[in-house]
Amino acid sequence: MQKSLRAELKSLNKRTGSERIKLKKKLLIYLFFLFISAIFWLLTALNKDYSVQLEFPVRYYNFPPEKVVVSDVPHHLKLWINGHGFTIIKHKLYASLSPLRIDVTGAGITPIDTASQLNYLITRRFRERLSSQIGEDLQVVSIQPDTLYFILDDIISKSIKVNPVLDLSFKKQFYAKRESKCFPRFYQSFWSKNHYGYA
Repeated sequence: MQKSLRAELKSLNKRTGSERIKLKKKLLIYLFFLFISAIFWLLTALNKDYSVQLEFPVRYYNFPPEKVVVSDVPHHLKLWINGHGFTIIKHKLYASLSPLRIDVTGAGITPIDTASQLNYLITRRFRERLSSQIGEDLQVVSIQPDTLYFILDDIISKSIKVNPVLDLSFKKQFYAKRESKCFPRFYQSFWSKNHYGYA
């Protein structure tokens, strides 16, 4: 057995350069067709419909008037979506480029009770709006988490006058043509009522 194996190894070593080139060509042809078949398999697989979970960045807008968010809110939502394989791949690659926009008041933000600052928003209420933002090729089946919580506080605003402290000095033979002015003369400052102890 060992002798026959050794003999085969010797015969392999004795092969001429042309035989090795033929073997390399066969290997390259095999790998080429393997690659082509993998491409066709991938195209066939992506041509089907799938249900997958994708993570999308979100931005919130249109909070109730005279209110400000004082809690951390999720910056990403996980969406279970149904769609074509090619479309899902495209959204998976480009999902982080444009965040989904959530109209908080339009989606029906609701306080837990009248005395509490804690509010909740049920995500299924804006599922159709998110579907329209993603595109008609994909259908949003569900959203995780199913409820978003916001702590909202009253906004206090104050108009503050800008009083610049100017100490101008000029070189010889230079002077100010007119009185110095500051723009804007006032600015509006906003802050949370309870956060700064104005409750």
